[in-house]
Amino acid sequence: MINIFAKSKLNIKKHDVFNKENIKLNDKKFKSFTLTNNNQSYTIYFAFEELVGGSPLVYINHETFYGKVVAKNNNSGQVTIIK
Repeated sequence: MINIFAKSKLNIKKHDVFNKENIKLNDKKFKSFTLTNNNQSYTIYFAFEELVGGSPLVYINHETFYGKVVAKNNNSGQVTIIK
């Protein structure tokens, strides 16, 4: 995916990450970005720590993400759980 973006201008937008109680999570432990160039857009989520209670569900822009490393193709809607 990085190769797709490396050849042209890349726009990066950082997102806040929330737990199921709608509490914003520490952005040093939970990160999310949308990477966009030309007509390609991906939202990437990283969890550097387990959530208390063991639930891997988080919410980014009112969408549910599950896993420790997740990539969503915003054009097709396809979600890939990397870890």
